[in-house]
Amino acid sequence: MSGSSKRQLYEGLLTPFPVALRATKSKGRHIVARPMPSSSTTAADALIPAGTPILRERPCAFVLFKQHADTFCHTCLARFSRRRSPASDGSPAPAPTGGMFTAAAHTDEFDCIVCTGCRKQTYWCSEPCRQAAAAAHALICDALVQLPGIAGMHCVDAGLVRLIMTVLVNSEIETAAAGISDGSDGVDGSAVRTPMRCIDDLLSHYSDAQPRWIEAVTHAAVDIVDVLGKVVSRPLSVDDVVKLACRINSNSHGVYDPAGTVNGEIGVGMFPLVAMLNHSCAPNCAFVTGDGGQMLVHTLRDVAAGDELCVSYVDLFAPTWERRGKLLTTKFFWCECSRCVGGPLSREYELDGLLCLSCGVAPLLPRVDGGHGSRDSQSYYCGSHDGVTIESPSAAHQLSCAQSNTHAPDVTAEQHTAIQHACQRDMDASADLLSIGEFRSGRIALDSALAKCRASLHPSHHLFLSLHISLSNVCSKLSAFAPALAQCSAALAHMRHLTTTLGIPHNLPDVSDLLEKRGQLLQVVSVAVRDGLIDPLDADVMSLGLDLDPDVLDASARDALDECADIRRICYGASHPKTLAVRDM
Repeated sequence: MSGSSKRQLYEGLLTPFPVALRATKSKGRHIVARPMPSSSTTAADALIPAGTPILRERPCAFVLFKQHADTFCHTCLARFSRRRSPASDGSPAPAPTGGMFTAAAHTDEFDCIVCTGCRKQTYWCSEPCRQAAAAAHALICDALVQLPGIAGMHCVDAGLVRLIMTVLVNSEIETAAAGISDGSDGVDGSAVRTPMRCIDDLLSHYSDAQPRWIEAVTHAAVDIVDVLGKVVSRPLSVDDVVKLACRINSNSHGVYDPAGTVNGEIGVGMFPLVAMLNHSCAPNCAFVTGDGGQMLVHTLRDVAAGDELCVSYVDLFAPTWERRGKLLTTKFFWCECSRCVGGPLSREYELDGLLCLSCGVAPLLPRVDGGHGSRDSQSYYCGSHDGVTIESPSAAHQLSCAQSNTHAPDVTAEQHTAIQHACQRDMDASADLLSIGEFRSGRIALDSALAKCRASLHPSHHLFLSLHISLSNVCSKLSAFAPALAQCSAALAHMRHLTTTLGIPHNLPDVSDLLEKRGQLLQVVSVAVRDGLIDPLDADVMSLGLDLDPDVLDASARDALDECADIRRICYGASHPKTLAVRDM
């Protein structure tokens, strides 16, 4: 395809959205905002308001992770009403569409259709979904039988192998159709599926990949070519498959349960248009999974026409060195965004900062020329000598090193790292207990870890967010709902503090999730107080500092859920299942 034809293709795909494609030597291809068609202002002054959908893309291909393969439809991502289980009498389930496809039984009812031809590796929620995938599945079914062996023999992720196969088969279907996707294919046709050949335009970063990984993928590619070479019409080489694996590794995006019933990724997919959005640790956009696995991208704040639109590829609340390290190893670039570059006034250092070991009132600041936030510092000194102190009630009654005219010795980088590692080990130990169902012991371990962290870590340290969330979750499991509410409130306050301090948009999906959980806990605690299950005068309950007046709890719950809905209308969209769900609570 010529350069002009390719440009016309992308311009056509992006036409429905208020965006434009740009390319520069420094940034490569990237997407910028353009004025809304209905805007009455000039292009220079036009703003795209927060909550504007800027992209809506169906996956060129996606796969579900093994642990979710029999829980969600492999075509539309709908969750099955019941988990699959064998027929009660051990006999095969009825086959509504022929011997290869059977209904997965749950007692006397059927909740999904499973393909036995690929040894039950593919499931659909309905006959229309099965038929929509019939052409592609007919080509890949036999190859899927070999998938576990290929992945296991060559130590390559099974999800990667299946996604490679899926991309190749979908490309074959598209070539056979001799047309460009127009959004009408599939079950609902609610968003455009980008042509498969656009995957070839994505950077592979082949030269940046680990040699051992390339070697393993190359061996796997030999087998993939062998099993798919018979069904793919175009010549298929090992090099083609390896380059495709590299493109998937560098450009794929996680797929989530649109309804939010499962935490974390349930699969991974290829979205070539979304992949053109560059990263920023202070993004102005966010992407979420919508119905049918489509990727939805909305602005998180007002964006001026011509400004670049960016999303985040990593945890926004991780310290600079961790964010940069993950981006370097997974996306192969060194982040130079405003947060990572920092400056004299940057407070990024707080995310992995410590309190002064002598006074415990002021933070330790790194002795570096390039500003705070660097892990290249060889030593750290008490910030009170620069007028930097911690704002907390406990610090109000203590003297800083500067106030007591004390010059504590610098803390070395090794000491700084050792203290943080000790805190992380305590958290890991509690996580191990929780993973084996020891919730009471895990809660005790988490309480102990939180106390140790408060004694040594900066109040803005990123570990506090994980600690509060983990404690809230385990307290909920133990039906200790008042402490769960206190910890959830602390996590929400911490996240809000960080968004304000670090210049991160507050309309984040993560913030909305904590607001939803807090609203639900407020409702539960209100009912428990009214029913006498929680005694507001109990010493342990009083120590939490909660206002347990049921009317106050109910009003606070409504406020939290209303705010959650407001944020989700921005980052998810008004019609998204998660927005609708919280609106009806």
